[in-house]
Amino acid sequence: MTIRVITSGAYVDAELQAEFGRVPPAFLPVGGSLLIHHQLQRLGASASRTILSLPDDFVLDPIELERLVAAGVEILAVDARLSLGRSIGRLIAAIGSDAPIEIIHGDTLMDCLPAEAGDAMSIGKATDGYHWATVVVVEGLVSSVADDAAGTDTQSQSILTGAFRIADPDLFLRCLVIADDNFVRALDGYAQRRPVAAVALPGWLDFGHLQTFFRSRHHLAAARHFNSLVISDGVVHKTSDQDFKMAAEAGWLRSLPASLQLYSARLIEDETTPADGGYATEYAFLPTIAEIYLSRLNLRGWQRILSAMTSFVEASARCREDGVGATLATLGIDKTVSRLEQARDVLPDIDVERRIGGKCCPAPSRMLAELFGLIAAAPPRAPSIMHGDLCFSNILYNSRNQRICVIDPRGYVEDGIATAYGDTRYDVAKLAHSIIGRYDQIVAGQYRLEDTADSAELVMPFDPIKDGLECQFLEQSVEGVDFASDAVIATMITLFFSMIPLHRDNARRQRAFFVNGAQLYMRFYG
Repeated sequence: MTIRVITSGAYVDAELQAEFGRVPPAFLPVGGSLLIHHQLQRLGASASRTILSLPDDFVLDPIELERLVAAGVEILAVDARLSLGRSIGRLIAAIGSDAPIEIIHGDTLMDCLPAEAGDAMSIGKATDGYHWATVVVVEGLVSSVADDAAGTDTQSQSILTGAFRIADPDLFLRCLVIADDNFVRALDGYAQRRPVAAVALPGWLDFGHLQTFFRSRHHLAAARHFNSLVISDGVVHKTSDQDFKMAAEAGWLRSLPASLQLYSARLIEDETTPADGGYATEYAFLPTIAEIYLSRLNLRGWQRILSAMTSFVEASARCREDGVGATLATLGIDKTVSRLEQARDVLPDIDVERRIGGKCCPAPSRMLAELFGLIAAAPPRAPSIMHGDLCFSNILYNSRNQRICVIDPRGYVEDGIATAYGDTRYDVAKLAHSIIGRYDQIVAGQYRLEDTADSAELVMPFDPIKDGLECQFLEQSVEGVDFASDAVIATMITLFFSMIPLHRDNARRQRAFFVNGAQLYMRFYG
């Protein structure tokens, strides 16, 4: 069988580094996961070995390494300073096999080259003026390959899209030597010596440049099982059979005061827009903060993001209504009780103590009673504008103007009653469950879980930058809301229990949420 090599031995360019930090292409965050995991899922198990090249100075977290090894991936470290051709030459030499080799560029996402193809290269059409390698195809075979460094000729020609099957690795190594390690010239030389099929692979996505990254990313936009997202012509169409939920979300966007409109997605509608269980917003070519959280952005960048999120929370908290609301108790207590009733079949016995994170932990029923008591004892607060689902996956970040843009608001507190108002502390608790609770890393699978009948432990990757972000978050206070208050922390912990029934598609993740909630309880109140 073919040996597959995913080339990710250098770092992304300066534009992408400004957004996501210094990462190799396969570690770009896309749609709530890293690109490498999308690649592995799409390519499947059609190769006898899968080898991933990474820069030799890239520090791979042990938990992520375990995950890749479990998926059958071998890691080969290469010098990031080498040219692509020289790096691939060393990879082929290190493999030391005469089996066919399939090379996949680490900044792409596409299907496998067809199994019946011997020598083959994937081709497509360019959509912009970036630097591509062009291909001349004659009767289905690659006639020549050229490097269009100026990016002037690619609009009308076929280009290489990043997948190559080399049936004779020794010949390709000789072609690299002749081409002085220039990868494109070596491909051209190889195609002159052997018949190489030109294969147009459907669904090719390129993440190697900032513009192509955001265009490709929207194709992977994921919706929950009860939603449907269609993105076309710069507009996101969101529909659901939950008519009230859709109407509440649209109503929240429609009713925002002028002081908050710059912070939210722009609703697209007119007087003829039908109320058909959905709504439309302008699509923003921006990363979610959940994606950024999976990257290697430095602490300075995170300070700017935290400041942007705090500015939104502060501006929302200033938009108040008269009176006193019961939002925190409704969402932190009542909703949690209702959700846990839906999760009885996947929860451990709530009246039994277990060892959690190496410590003797109270029974879940006792934990919840204490958390509910802290929420109920929180000082009353006048209602203010509340997003209601302010987790990282619902926040886009524009690094150019250093402002966030929120999407998918809740739009209600009690079922059947739409409102843009609620409790600022609930929004802060949702942020806390991403920053302190590491919700987005759990969803992305970046954790180790040990779970038996008597004990459980959830281990997250060590990351001093995320630890620093957490410390800075807990020091924040806006409009009388202390981010480290019991009202916020207790509500944040209950969120991990209330999330359990929403993730029935992944039983391991459900257990991770439960264990994480218990560990957070022990950290703050144990």
